Amino acid sequence: MIARRYGAPMASIRDSLYGLMYNDAASQQLLGATRAALMADPWHANAAGFKAWGDIVACTVRQTLAAVMANGAAEPAALAAAAATAVEYGLPLPVSPVAAQQDTHTWCREGSSFQAVASCAGRLRSRCVWRTSDFNARCPHDNCRLRGYFMKGAGQALQVSLDTSLAAASNNTDGSNNASSTAAQFERRYLAVTYLQGSSMPVGKMDAATLACVRGCRCKPVQLEWRVDTNTGIAATEVSLHPSCLVSITVVANATTGGDEFAVTGVAVVPFSKAAQVSWIDAVDMAAARAAGGQLPYSWP
Repeated sequence: MIARRYGAPMASIRDSLYGLMYNDAASQQLLGATRAALMADPWHANAAGFKAWGDIVACTVRQTLAAVMANGAAEPAALAAAAATAVEYGLPLPVSPVAAQQDTHTWCREGSSFQAVASCAGRLRSRCVWRTSDFNARCPHDNCRLRGYFMKGAGQALQVSLDTSLAAASNNTDGSNNASSTAAQFERRYLAVTYLQGSSMPVGKMDAATLACVRGCRCKPVQLEWRVDTNTGIAATEVSLHPSCLVSITVVANATTGGDEFAVTGVAVVPFSKAAQVSWIDAVDMAAARAAGGQLPYSWP
């Protein structure tokens, strides 16, 4: 109601889908699935339902950014005015015009789909297992489960095979979570890995790990470390384009934590371009992220 009152951009699941939830024919035609196939129970969506919700949110963001950019939001005078207003009223900085030009689909695997692209490669395979873990033991729903590869002990390793060129994904037409042909417009790639931390993997249990390229592709190794501010860690590094890239996540001894466990939950290949110019808004955001210890590659583009 607040967004409607002030005309703020919004994505309403109710407005978008409520009329389809009890019309199986329309739902099948427009979403490719019926209500029963999208819902885990009367209140919670399953994985397919969340993908449909995500598509709606992504469409809303794209439409909003397109309208903002079309109205000259990237012009220096407009940026300065918007930033001054944000400072005066304590609002967030304007949406980055660079981000608006970097819009394309990523290739990602998480949850059960991540299991197929990774395999344990350490000395003791019994100390690297695929496991489902509760982040809320009292929650009865499948959405309250965390899935990933759990490793125990320094030296344990996980290997992930992927196509960083995204050539195969560009030819995919099955509607799955793959990069689209728009990735061809972006000549560079980030490799990102998600892992458990925070309350999901307390500092007393967690070790650190190193993400590195093993074969086919090239990348600068990065450290995956514990941080207190979120339950899902994410680290990324720029990676070269290669149709058969093999990367590893290896547990390393870390004196700053008290544990010897590490859990990897997903991987993504993110297309991007250096053609877009960095505005001062981007520079401020990057500096703030670095000061907070952010592990994303905030030096882009």
